Amino acid sequence: MTAKATRRLARFPSLFLLVATLVLSLIVIKLNTNLSSKATRPSNPPNWGFAAKLDNGVQNIPISESPIYIQFQSDNFNPQLGYTAEIMFKPSAAAFPSKFLFSYLSGGSDQPSLQLLVSSYSDNTSGYGMTLQSFINERTETGTCQQNSIVIFTPSLTSEQITSWHHAAIAIQNDGQYTLFLDGKRSPQVLTLAGICPSSDPFVVGVGNGLVASFAGTLDEVRISNVARYTPDFPGITAPFGLDINTLALYHFDKDYKDFAGKSGAGTPIGKIDFVRSRIK
Repeated sequence: MTAKATRRLARFPSLFLLVATLVLSLIVIKLNTNLSSKATRPSNPPNWGFAAKLDNGVQNIPISESPIYIQFQSDNFNPQLGYTAEIMFKPSAAAFPSKFLFSYLSGGSDQPSLQLLVSSYSDNTSGYGMTLQSFINERTETGTCQQNSIVIFTPSLTSEQITSWHHAAIAIQNDGQYTLFLDGKRSPQVLTLAGICPSSDPFVVGVGNGLVASFAGTLDEVRISNVARYTPDFPGITAPFGLDINTLALYHFDKDYKDFAGKSGAGTPIGKIDFVRSRIK
């Protein structure tokens, strides 16, 4: 470098310091982004970003410990005081009657301990409305079991909004407050449960019975937690569920039925289930 050039550089020491600082900051941000991406994704990156597509009334995803329908040791799935069950779903049609998102198979229990249903209709004036309804088998103060329910309704949606991805969650606080969330919005109705009657039946996702058809559409991201993750409204969730110490079961359905929490066993498909690309990634 010539003496003349050196004198020019010496006039702007702060400029070069600023440029060097910016370059170093960009490098650090890039490294942190890469590390964060690797840490939050499942251990099988090639299959990341898939979901399970179900046909109406034909397919379901039972979550159990073996390929055979046997009683699931469902302590991790049964609702309790301090609990969240949540799922991501994408309906295949804008208008449809009530469909199960998840439930317990009604085999040995008089009432399943937990059910979650979704429906949508068009009123021909303000668009579509989506209803999310949860049933729970409550243990009363006298020790008997009775079914109770809670509902949340979202009006004035377009068909494109209905057939997009949605997040649904059931949350039970430690004090028994039982609430429902649809896309981050809390149900105006809140129940207080004295306790919950457990179920000995297998817990299933997308299940149908004699009265209500199986869910028609795409399902992704099922998580069961031993804590109430949601209390007030929140912005909504559009990314895969994370794993922490409060996670009892976590399913990404990325071309498999693996429990990423490692506590509740792999899911077992009943019927032909297609894996399709998911924008939840």
